[in-house]
Amino acid sequence: MTDGKEDLLLEVDRLLAATAPGTNWKYNPKPIIMTKCMSDVQPEPITWLWPGRIAQGKVTLIAGDPGLGKSMLTVAMAAHVSRGTPWPVDRSRCPQGDTIMASVEDDPGDTIRPRLDADGADVSRVHVLIMVSELDRDGNPRERSFNLAKDISGLDDLLRQTPECRLVTIDPVSAYLGGTDSHNNADIRALLAPLAAMASRHKVAVVAVTHLNKAQQANALYRASGSLAFVAAARAAYSVTKDPDDPDRRLILPLKNNLGDDKTGFAYRIIEADNGAPVLQWEDELVEMTLEDIANAVTERKPRPVETAKAWLNAQLHDGPVLVTELQERAEDEGHAWRTVERAKKELNVRSIKTRFDGKREWRLPEASADVLYLRKVANEDRHEDRQTPPYNKVAVFDESGGHGKTKTATHDEDRQNIIGGVLADFDAAMTWLAPADRLGTTLPKGLKQAAMAACDGLTVTPGQFLAELDPADHPEIITDPEQARAYAVALDGRLA
Repeated sequence: MTDGKEDLLLEVDRLLAATAPGTNWKYNPKPIIMTKCMSDVQPEPITWLWPGRIAQGKVTLIAGDPGLGKSMLTVAMAAHVSRGTPWPVDRSRCPQGDTIMASVEDDPGDTIRPRLDADGADVSRVHVLIMVSELDRDGNPRERSFNLAKDISGLDDLLRQTPECRLVTIDPVSAYLGGTDSHNNADIRALLAPLAAMASRHKVAVVAVTHLNKAQQANALYRASGSLAFVAAARAAYSVTKDPDDPDRRLILPLKNNLGDDKTGFAYRIIEADNGAPVLQWEDELVEMTLEDIANAVTERKPRPVETAKAWLNAQLHDGPVLVTELQERAEDEGHAWRTVERAKKELNVRSIKTRFDGKREWRLPEASADVLYLRKVANEDRHEDRQTPPYNKVAVFDESGGHGKTKTATHDEDRQNIIGGVLADFDAAMTWLAPADRLGTTLPKGLKQAAMAACDGLTVTPGQFLAELDPADHPEIITDPEQARAYAVALDGRLA
């Protein structure tokens, strides 16, 4: 090394030592570890944008699932800063100043501006990042999107030109990584370190928004989309979630707060402002519920897979028997494991019956059996003095194994109660339940369905209830005498009302 270069390096050492007294600056061709004596560090109080919640000169993270109002939250913050109005709930002081917003998901004209107006913002103090203008290799101007990997120095210059800026929002931060792997801790830390340093230099609060991933960890710290380094780099992090007791109520709860209150949060609802834009309506009280409380409540209320399968199977069989093969196809299409559906079948006491000549099985709900038997009796029995146990109500059924089983007896009163009680709400449902009996040779008299529907037209009583109350001996009269059929239906309607 020449003497001239050595002198230059020594002069650099001298200048560095003069501008940063107490710092161990010394030229060395090898990397050195620099230290600073704490006696040379002057203590400084934390400057708050939102006292105890969001500090100036620091990075704060807001995480939550889509559709919960995170972007509207950044707009509300910008509105408060623009006018210096007290923060909601605690009414703490908000320093007035400018906000720079980076928002890739919301259009400035039809979304951000109407929301700012709805929040009463001084829009002259809110600035939205649009594009970065630069020269390409040939010296021609071009525009590209802002990203944190390339444009921290440009944002630093913008903050110098906006000396009263108090807040920078980045929504979502994942859209501004400039190709950096969001799941690589080292890369994210290297990307966020200059951002944090810039925030510190300008005493500006940086609020970054991120989504939650679909992982099922109870600890929401690990659900912030991408690397855990996002949460680690932030001095405070908040989660936006739904109140498990009120889906329209949103909760902002602390994930971490290294500088202030990490015990309480806030609640708000999204309402429509006079200009038609959505706006936050804050509640007056602090929220002391924790994210752990939310996770436990959701876990306790989340139905077991078999409970979900039971509800699904009950809905599938509500209108009558369904082929097992068809149920298997529906279950696969709708994401229900067949083994779970079989457990649901067992808990619901669903019957598997072989009623087809091709040997295929059907499943039907247990309450269907009595209704089928009675409808067969309605269709076939002659006048009989003993309405409790006529011989025609004994019908052969198949057992679970497919073999021919014993006969079952269903009394008139019990079956009628099932039908009138709502198991068969209309004639079509009655016909559905009757279908297995049809295949065994039992049918309703021709024209009876149409006569019953005409007789019950405009009444509360349904054709199914009407037929259930009829004596089969009256069927011919119902078919051939519409006026008499109507009279029967009106009388029954009054009796069942």
